[in-house]
Amino acid sequence: MMERAGNQKVGGIQMNGPVAAGELIRKTDMVALNEEGYLVKAAKTEGLRVVGIATDNADNRMGSDGAEAVSFTSGGFVFNQEGIKQTDLMKTAYIKDAATVTTSSIGSSPVGKIIEVDDMCAAVLIQP
Repeated sequence: MMERAGNQKVGGIQMNGPVAAGELIRKTDMVALNEEGYLVKAAKTEGLRVVGIATDNADNRMGSDGAEAVSFTSGGFVFNQEGIKQTDLMKTAYIKDAATVTTSSIGSSPVGKIIEVDDMCAAVLIQP
């Protein structure tokens, strides 16, 4: 059995970025850049560029774009998984929600390469 979702498997780069208006990002949420270049909590939508996992909380629900910033890190992380099999290793994972990945690209954005999988979780390498 793999480590619990949210655990880091492969080290990455620590960064900071501006948070989009209206966003609440919690530590260990998968985060992505939206089309305007602001960080959002990852969600099943097209046009996002996943950059890593939040290492802090950021509440910009009442602020404008960039009024808050959040720290995040790239690397390999364990996520809950839906429908990923051993034969999907090194294929692209896509966003299901901020804690779950899938192999379905329909209406979603890519997260990174699947590097490990079990019945409950998948480790995905995120390289912004």
